Amino acid sequence: FAYPEVRVANQNWDGPMITSWIMQIMLSELLRVPTTIETSSPDRHHNFYDPRGRSDAAAATYPYEALRRAKEAGGDCRTVRSENNGEAGEYKSCANVFPMVNKVGQAEAMQELYNDGVIHQPRASGNADQYRWWIPKMYARKHPSLQSIFGIAGTGNPDNRRTLAELFERPTNWSAYCDIVSPDGCETADGTAARAPEDDVEGAKYFEDGLYAGHFRATDKNNCTANPETCTGHITNVQCGWATYVVPQAYHLNISVESDGNLSPNGGYSYSSVLEIYAAANATKSNVLVYWWEPDPLIEKYRGTDFEFVPIYLPPPTKECERHRVTADERCSENLEVQVGSPLGSCDAGLVPMVTPMTLEECDRGEVSASCSPAFDALQSFELPTIDLQQIYQYRSEGDGNPDGRLSVCRWFAENLDAFKQTAVPRTYPRQPRGESFYRPLTYFSAALAAMCMIAVPVCALACKKYQRTKVMIYAQVDFLLIILAGLFLVSIAAMLHSVAPSEGVCVSRRWFVAVGYSLELIPLSVKIHAINKVVQQSMRMRRIQMERRTLYQIVGGCILAVCIYLSAWTAVDPAKPRPKMTLTNETENGKYLVEVSTYCASSSDGWQIATSVYLLVLLLVSAAIVTQSRGLREEFNETRYLALMIYSHFVFTIMRLVAFLIGDGLGWTYAKSAVMSILLSLDVLITIGIYFLPKLLAVNKDAADNRDVLATTSTAETSRGSFNWRLGLGGTRMTENGNDDEVTGNDDPNAFNEIGVQDNAERGSRVTWSAKPVEGM
Repeated sequence: FAYPEVRVANQNWDGPMITSWIMQIMLSELLRVPTTIETSSPDRHHNFYDPRGRSDAAAATYPYEALRRAKEAGGDCRTVRSENNGEAGEYKSCANVFPMVNKVGQAEAMQELYNDGVIHQPRASGNADQYRWWIPKMYARKHPSLQSIFGIAGTGNPDNRRTLAELFERPTNWSAYCDIVSPDGCETADGTAARAPEDDVEGAKYFEDGLYAGHFRATDKNNCTANPETCTGHITNVQCGWATYVVPQAYHLNISVESDGNLSPNGGYSYSSVLEIYAAANATKSNVLVYWWEPDPLIEKYRGTDFEFVPIYLPPPTKECERHRVTADERCSENLEVQVGSPLGSCDAGLVPMVTPMTLEECDRGEVSASCSPAFDALQSFELPTIDLQQIYQYRSEGDGNPDGRLSVCRWFAENLDAFKQTAVPRTYPRQPRGESFYRPLTYFSAALAAMCMIAVPVCALACKKYQRTKVMIYAQVDFLLIILAGLFLVSIAAMLHSVAPSEGVCVSRRWFVAVGYSLELIPLSVKIHAINKVVQQSMRMRRIQMERRTLYQIVGGCILAVCIYLSAWTAVDPAKPRPKMTLTNETENGKYLVEVSTYCASSSDGWQIATSVYLLVLLLVSAAIVTQSRGLREEFNETRYLALMIYSHFVFTIMRLVAFLIGDGLGWTYAKSAVMSILLSLDVLITIGIYFLPKLLAVNKDAADNRDVLATTSTAETSRGSFNWRLGLGGTRMTENGNDDEVTGNDDPNAFNEIGVQDNAERGSRVTWSAKPVEGM
């Protein structure tokens, strides 16, 4: 299935990076949804299936602009391109989902995105981070008092300041060590540094295995003799954008520690620097105080060792404390008073739940959703509990030969595959397409019926041509009857095309043959009846009337041309094309639900087809109005009864086809809808022949003798190819015949028809006259 791509942001710490891989495996392998990883940089890569095994952290922790771009792009991040602006260049990130967002620390940002309609209400991701102050287990044993607020707070125990200053010295990076501590600038190896750093990147490191073991030293800030009121120990804090409360906690709880990292304004350290500092402490067996969270690979890495993380317990969190915590903006303020906030918000951080915001849209449940992507439902139900994330970290710390954790993720996913299928995979997924056969018994029946129409119409045309010299056919005007039959033949072809599997040519032809066919049938019929009505009306007013056949043909041709122009515009702008239709079944094959795939003809907009149906209905109403005006004609010309029945029949079938078009999907199969349309078209043709043409053909045999008498009384025979004259007159009226005035003699009664002459425009034209009886009601 052509599911739209889902793009997952990996963010820049282990939790979401691991989770993004699990999401990618679940969506791409279990549900066949194409999934990519967004790193917010064109130079960073984190695809689980990357052939080079790259595993880069994202360039941003919470790139919320990526969510906004995904929403603006309609959820399709493929349309968002990276663009270089100026020398620096700017990469436009785009993501449909963030695996983990701190619910507390990012509450304001989440609410803004939700209010703007960018994301759905963020749901719980299943895990929570526990932010705490930590010390190594070996020093917790030596100084058990450090594990509690009472052993580190200066309130009531001023000696705690000196204790912290002496225990927790400042970490020293490689470059500073060579410049300040090493007597020869690291020219020679001294057990701490094997050499001097080669560049600034190496110089900024706090630990490099085999090259720099790390170093902790007391600075002036640790000197309580010189600075008894301001000396502090060191705590390794994180960047202010994370959920850190070290500054207000240390300030309001009177704990004499501060962080000296290079990230302003809170002196925090980057993620990699924290890892290096703790590794340096372990290598040199130095005491260290860090602000960190679990679950995290760093904690799992040292579990069971002397440097296992041991928490320090601060005052427990309360609802009141949570309400008074500093916000993300306040944590990153340059103003220290703003950073420390209220003393009511200085409790322990406690559990911080993580949420998963996403921009994906839910499928419309009111429609058949066989082709609907399962991504939304899968991610809505996706959860990665803390204990499972810890398990993955533990596998990685055990050494799986793949330091980035790919093998650990694979191992964990395989162990939990059954649980994933039960909880994260939506019901009726995964799905497998199965082609549906267009040709079924109903289709064959519709084709046979269409073939019957295609035979019946030419047979009827031949019969009309054979008996064109009879009175019935002369009055009906054979030329117009043949045009009407040509329209019915086109409709018969349309019926056959609806019994053929869709293709681009078939889809377009169906629309053309239906519209042109009905127009070719109804427009000439209306023109003919209107002409007769006009002659009658003029004769009632004692006026002469002559109608050129060419004029009538031009009217018909002009109307058909207008229809063709509309159809040409339809074909050019929004042609009907074969489109797939998918119907979900309850059948399964190899554990996958089967989806019946069929094709049907449709334009992008249903408005074209609806407009065509409305046009045919209007044409029928106009025809009905014209027919109604002819109800007072003499019997030879009066076709009101048959025409009314025919128009009523057309009207019913047009409504039925419109209904089938609008609600035909409920028939269950595409072939059934197409077959029903074919049957309706065929029945419309057959019933039209039965109502309008069959009575005329039956009347031909019945009135054969009369027809011969009429032909025998023909007084003149002449060829007249340029005019089409009904000569209807009242007593004493002069009528025009080919430009000559003839005196029509007869009854002087103005309330009665005296004579009528009909001149046919065949190759051998004849002017036929006979006496007529008065018509009642005239």
